[in-house]
Amino acid sequence: MALAAVGLLPYAFVDRDINQALLIGALFITGLGQGAVTLPAFSATYRGLTRAQMTPATSANRILQQLGGVFGTVALALVLNAATAGHSPATAFAHTFMWPSRPRPYPPSRYLPVPRTPGNRHQQS
Repeated sequence: MALAAVGLLPYAFVDRDINQALLIGALFITGLGQGAVTLPAFSATYRGLTRAQMTPATSANRILQQLGGVFGTVALALVLNAATAGHSPATAFAHTFMWPSRPRPYPPSRYLPVPRTPGNRHQQS
């Protein structure tokens, strides 16, 4: 996640003269960070499931992944829209792309409830 956030930092310093190759490289870094998170997240999803539970878990995982991408995009669009109300586009981009890069004490998924079932060894405390 940190790698994905670092990849967004150049977008916080966008101005008219920014090098496009820098932005392309930053997107590549963001993609590497997201890819590094995806495989362990998928693996954790399937841990402890029976073969019969895999199919619905795969569908649910994919649906949640799609919804997360949509909500993340909408959140950034809303922040950018609010920032452009009284600022220049460069200032609005700086505000918008610094927002997801700010350190947080826990990842957002930490605040989601985890169902407590007998087979769930990794319960939130």
